Amino acid sequence: MTDELKAGRQDRTARGLLAATFVALLIYTVLILGLPAETPNRSTITDAVFALFHPLAMLLLLGAARRAVDGRRRQGLTLLAVSQGFGTLNSVLWVLSSAGRIPQTAPAFESVGLAMVFFSVAGVVLLVPPRGIAGSTAVVPLVDASLLALASVSVAWAFVGAPMFASGMESERDFLGFAAIAAADLFTGLFALGAWAFPSTRLRPESALLLALSYGMSAWLDVLIEQDILHGGYASGQPVDIAFAVSLVLVCVVGYFEHSPAAAPVAGHVRRVAMARLLLPFATAIAVVVPVLAQATNPVTGPARLVPWALLALFIALVQWRYFLLERAAEVALTDRMSLERDLRLSQQFESLGRYAASV
Repeated sequence: MTDELKAGRQDRTARGLLAATFVALLIYTVLILGLPAETPNRSTITDAVFALFHPLAMLLLLGAARRAVDGRRRQGLTLLAVSQGFGTLNSVLWVLSSAGRIPQTAPAFESVGLAMVFFSVAGVVLLVPPRGIAGSTAVVPLVDASLLALASVSVAWAFVGAPMFASGMESERDFLGFAAIAAADLFTGLFALGAWAFPSTRLRPESALLLALSYGMSAWLDVLIEQDILHGGYASGQPVDIAFAVSLVLVCVVGYFEHSPAAAPVAGHVRRVAMARLLLPFATAIAVVVPVLAQATNPVTGPARLVPWALLALFIALVQWRYFLLERAAEVALTDRMSLERDLRLSQQFESLGRYAASV
């Protein structure tokens, strides 16, 4: 009875935190759209409300981690919660920046942002266990994960790295930090999408879709903000920040969903697996070709001009590696099937011989 009371109390706490998340989103939206631009300390006020989303997500994810039975599931949810802890620190830095206490170019922003995306990637990777490419329970094989990482780097280069190099406004450290954050967010979103295509007992399919949408939105918004910075500066408290808040609300919903254990995958996911394996090379090819086309229309000078071609060469090598693994897996499966059929025929022959001997 004590365990039941404890579980009920945890459920009520999770529902309360989720309700507080939606109330905070409503308040934040009203402040963003309702406060006039000339309001004193407007950015500080809106950033202070935004700072609530990260700790709410952290508490919900920690609550889900405490209820997890599988060790890797618990570790993955814990790492996602740690990521939101760094997000809380990042939000506090934004509030201080809006109040004029620290500059927006302070190295702390970059360091905290990199730590946040590092734990996000680690958490999602633990929640999506990599397996062999030929297994019936295969979940995002290593070669597919490499293609996802390549696609993320290509998109980050095309929409963040190349414009920053062309403008000459950012230092190499700022470029690497911002491009790494954008690439990590996109990779996390794509990898979480793999958890939906290749389901397991570590993450619910609906949670995987919400994580993919959340981190995909973060990557897209990172690109938009970088474009604003390159074209005259960025100030917090704009309507685009509502989308940032929504992406964090999605993480809060994931923390709420994950309070219940993930069910075993059903047979209906086989079609999703086949579709994901079929479309992954095409999606990566599109992501890799975009920087090559951008280089042709808006060239980058210096050694950086070779980056798109290096990405294209790496893509070709990975696709060939993937083809080799699939071909070898198919040969092994065919050989095993032929061996089983041969053994079955032999057993049938011996059975017939035994029946004949018995009749004699």
